[in-house]
Amino acid sequence: MVGQFPLKLLLGLKFRVFKIALFEYGVFLAMSRYLGEIYLPQEIYNLG
Repeated sequence: MVGQFPLKLLLGLKFRVFKIALFEYGVFLAMSRYLGEIYLPQEIYNLG
């Protein structure tokens, strides 16, 4: 049944999931920067 799944819909779904993941990652970075190094090690905090 997967082969009959519309490709455009599948790509749209993947893109939507990617946008949500990117948004959540941005929120996580903003929160981690705001909270400082409470939850993150110093190295990861410096990357952000």
